[in-house]
Amino acid sequence: MKKLTTTEGHTHSVSQKWATVVALLLFIMLRERAAAW
Repeated sequence: MKKLTTTEGHTHSVSQKWATVVALLLFIMLRERAAAW
């Protein structure tokens, strides 16, 4: 039971990290596109 909770927390942390990475990539892409205009 405890392992399940730990795994859940780990998965949540990973998904949160990926969400941050995706947001950064989108921000950079939009900024580059705006600069290219």
